[in-house]
Amino acid sequence: IALIISSFIMNQQKTFLGNYDLGYEDEQVLVVPTQYQRDQRLQSAQMLRFFQQKLSQTPSVEHVAGATYSFTRGNAVGVIKHEKSGDPVFIYDYQVDRNYISTLGIDLIAGSNFSSSTDGESSGAIIVNEAFLKSLDIPMEDAIGLPLAQSISNIQHPKIIGVVKDYHYKDLRRAIGPMML
Repeated sequence: IALIISSFIMNQQKTFLGNYDLGYEDEQVLVVPTQYQRDQRLQSAQMLRFFQQKLSQTPSVEHVAGATYSFTRGNAVGVIKHEKSGDPVFIYDYQVDRNYISTLGIDLIAGSNFSSSTDGESSGAIIVNEAFLKSLDIPMEDAIGLPLAQSISNIQHPKIIGVVKDYHYKDLRRAIGPMML
């Protein structure tokens, strides 16, 4: 009887996970880690460019994107103070390239994606999720173009250029929290 009950529960879990909307396309996605240590960013970036160049020449590969961390497998965390309450708000920080959102099919619900002129930390351009706006009490209609008064992570003058629909970038046991790309 225990085996039958266990099989039933396992089947329910499998069905749940197979049908759960994660907020991004997870089918036929290959993750290749390139960053071994935080101080190896230059080597990681060079390795990523090498992979992107080689994979984009392969006819069966549709998209190639890069990120500092694979979601559910790591992240950087920045802290910003809530302007009204002064409470700290922890922001998950994923540095990504302009192909990331389209490659994973993440819904960009406001603003724009990164472009060649907004790629990188130096531009200050960030794309945030809905939870970011909610946690800082920023209305959606005021978000695009909004410069933030505080630096986050290593971005000195962040300015919101886009908003993505919340998606699961951590495991399903955790609520979706504030995140920026």
